[in-house]
Amino acid sequence: MVRLQNIKKYFQTDWGQVAAINDVSLDIQPGTLVTLLGPSGCGKTTTLRCIAGLEKPHEGTIQIGNETVFSSAQGIALPAYRRRIGMVFQSYAIWPHMTVAENVAFPLDGTGLKKEEVNRRVENALDLVGLAEYAKRPAPQLSGGQQQRVALARALVAEPEVLLLDEPLCNLDAKLRVSMRSEIRALQQRLGITTVYVTHDQQEALAISDLVVVMSKGRIVEMGTPAELYERPKARFTAEFIGTANVLPVDGALRVVGPGHWQATSPVGPIDVMNNAAEHSPSTPLVMIRPEHVQVSATAFAEPGNAWPAKLQSVTYLGNFTECILNLAGHEVTAQMPGIAALKVGQDVMLRLPAEKCAIVRDDDHGSAMTPSRAQPVAAAV
Repeated sequence: MVRLQNIKKYFQTDWGQVAAINDVSLDIQPGTLVTLLGPSGCGKTTTLRCIAGLEKPHEGTIQIGNETVFSSAQGIALPAYRRRIGMVFQSYAIWPHMTVAENVAFPLDGTGLKKEEVNRRVENALDLVGLAEYAKRPAPQLSGGQQQRVALARALVAEPEVLLLDEPLCNLDAKLRVSMRSEIRALQQRLGITTVYVTHDQQEALAISDLVVVMSKGRIVEMGTPAELYERPKARFTAEFIGTANVLPVDGALRVVGPGHWQATSPVGPIDVMNNAAEHSPSTPLVMIRPEHVQVSATAFAEPGNAWPAKLQSVTYLGNFTECILNLAGHEVTAQMPGIAALKVGQDVMLRLPAEKCAIVRDDDHGSAMTPSRAQPVAAAV
């Protein structure tokens, strides 16, 4: 397990003191892959570097397994080399003057292991990432995907308790990113190693994670499985950062209609919401629905509820779906329809929001994490 308790980390900037991590607490269960997801500057990489021992928090506690590796209260701050972690950086940090095997063996230098054991571990690590036949090849003669595999093998060769990956696919082209993320996930599951993965790519996070932790402004906005955060987010920031979301305002409190069935009063009319509305009733509720769930028709819908007249503002064919932008009582709504939609710009249509696909989200302020915020005075560093 990796446990973070009340972690705070500040940086001094030209505009004052900024909280890069602002009271973050998180438990990562053994054998799971947890992704820290958020925009640039939200604190995800700083959090990862604090786990690794490459950054020192100003406050809080960090545990890896049964060992406390950092505690501001107890004066504990183990250096990175004493933490049982393996790390893959954005740049891979491959040594160009070394062979593939020498790069992978580098973390074992000075450990006192016999040469035979070092060779065994290097061979095993290269075999895990499918590079056994490249052991003697000079590192600069590898492709980008192969260099990424070398970096991964080097992170695993010391048999760490936790694997940390900081945007490991950011330097690869789009097609290679997709295949490499699948390989990383398959390897993590095969080894059963606890993994913390940092990315700003929403699809990447949804594709590989057991748990996604959404961050903004140095805080955790919310966390959940990929399906929970996509289908039933609790915060507007999550809904709009992960994929595309239609968000409609709500006037006043939610009204209970029946078990798991709530109704929100909005400027477009009453909106029925099923399933998750009862889980939380935020003081500033909004109704969210994904574009692929919005229904558009040239005629009236047979199903009652959540249907209103709208005007079609634009139609864009994007291959596997057609994106339609509609005006619903002064509010812009996006719909994604499969194939080619037989609709024309300016056409009056009917729009329906299926109640079982609507979600209630809170309207918290979690805008750009780059916005400076005045932090509390910095505590004495350990």
